Amino acid sequence: MATGARGRPLSPRSCWRGNSEDFRPFFGPLTRAHDEGMTTQRGTPSVHAIGPTTRPGRLSLILFGVAVAAFAAMMAAVASGQTGGETFSDNWLLATLGLVMAAGAVGAGSAAWYAIFRRRECSVLIGIPALVGLLATFFIVGEFFGPSH
Repeated sequence: MATGARGRPLSPRSCWRGNSEDFRPFFGPLTRAHDEGMTTQRGTPSVHAIGPTTRPGRLSLILFGVAVAAFAAMMAAVASGQTGGETFSDNWLLATLGLVMAAGAVGAGSAAWYAIFRRRECSVLIGIPALVGLLATFFIVGEFFGPSH
């Protein structure tokens, strides 16, 4: 059983009991100085950043922006009279925009899930690219492994 600085046993369910000398993080490295107070307390709502604070989180929002811009460009191209054909490569403009949109969405989702689980990203906005990337991945996998028409 883990013990604190003064030899008292720490609870396995929580890492913070009593003095700052007994602080041991449950996951990852020590993230606060010993003389700092806790930022959240039991019973009070925790404050999460709106924007991402890690590099993979920022990358996921950038890739999500690329996917949204490609979607807007694809809709503008269709509104201007571009049409698809029998095969994927009949209209290279729409095909390229579709590939950029899919790659941006899947990349944004991958970066978002990496930021959430490996870098402990807690921002509110990171959920949007995570869910859109999951949805895009679901449809792409379904396109390749689903029943043929």
